[in-house]
Amino acid sequence: MAGLLALLATSWLMTGRSAQALGLNAPTSTPSLIGLGVAISTFIALFLSKNKKPKPSQREEIDAVRRDLFPETPNEVKLFLLLSLAVGGGWEILYRGFLLYYLPARIGLLGAIIIAALAYGAAHGFKTPKQFVGSVVSALAFTIAYVATSNLWWLILLHIGVMLFGAIVSKAISGDLEAS
Repeated sequence: MAGLLALLATSWLMTGRSAQALGLNAPTSTPSLIGLGVAISTFIALFLSKNKKPKPSQREEIDAVRRDLFPETPNEVKLFLLLSLAVGGGWEILYRGFLLYYLPARIGLLGAIIIAALAYGAAHGFKTPKQFVGSVVSALAFTIAYVATSNLWWLILLHIGVMLFGAIVSKAISGDLEAS
């Protein structure tokens, strides 16, 4: 991802394109401020639900996801924080900002939304068809949200926040799972 972002930044600067064309303008429009409100509301809802205990039938799946995705040691936590910033920002810039700048003139806006969502879902990787569909559906939601607001900042914030919140909840659940 770092290499792709470096190429994108170089190309963007060499052609004189603005950060705004990539969706990195200040969130001052009404739609982008609404998006920022959605991100903040989501964090509040996640925070309020963080103490919810998983159902016994969910414990095995949650523990497998926790082991695969979230940090356990202090060094892993440091790396996870760094990667959350890089991935949350980088993926939004590449899969929303760049693709939605480049593709619509070639295949139309609807085609661009679909291709960006499928590319994002495929890039996430998946172990089951259910995970792939979940990635594509969330990518469609984020991509449509970007088209509606023309602003990536609130989506970057949401992406990073959800990743970090997942790690916090994972740690809390792991303690709960180990105590059971």
